[in-house]
Amino acid sequence: MATARKVFCFGDSLTAGTSPPLNQDFPYALHLQSTLRNEYPELSGVLVRWRGFPGWTAPNLNREGGLADTMDKIESSGGPLDLVIILAGANDLAFETDSDVIVNSIKKIHDIPHGKRVKTLCLGIPPSGWQMQSKETRDIAESVNTKLRSWAVKDSSGLVAFAPFPIVSYDNSSGLWCGDGLHFSPEGYQFIGENLATIVANMLRDL
Repeated sequence: MATARKVFCFGDSLTAGTSPPLNQDFPYALHLQSTLRNEYPELSGVLVRWRGFPGWTAPNLNREGGLADTMDKIESSGGPLDLVIILAGANDLAFETDSDVIVNSIKKIHDIPHGKRVKTLCLGIPPSGWQMQSKETRDIAESVNTKLRSWAVKDSSGLVAFAPFPIVSYDNSSGLWCGDGLHFSPEGYQFIGENLATIVANMLRDL
């Protein structure tokens, strides 16, 4: 297993798989791993691990999330990571009105894997019921996603790619959302993991 591809998912509650009012987490990483293993024979041994911090903003994740230490521990036990998936910024919308500040905070998280020459996949901020009610918040989220996409496209290092969030719109009748309009149902997290598999598989092929 030391030669298996290794992916690490890092972020806030949406990476942890928080699904109120349920007391159990439903991380999308589990579904990403099973889909990669089942649909891509060359990735039958892929390992996908995760760490999510509910309520944390991008600055919190950068300063206190311990991503560098976690990567070191994974590397010491099983070899270097091949890809880090970073999902951050949703909580920042409650505290920050300048999209550039949020973008720069997210970039600093990516700097950690990039400093180790590990590729990252930057996931866009997802939609939410809150954004449906607040045009200002929705506009900030869209601005952040646009700027993150532009950053990834223009980046010359080859270490970062951007992907829109797999769930593209808020629909409380879809079965993909919790009642709070912010988190996802177990089925929602499954949808996320399954729909990221093609993007992740293509990135792993290019390594």
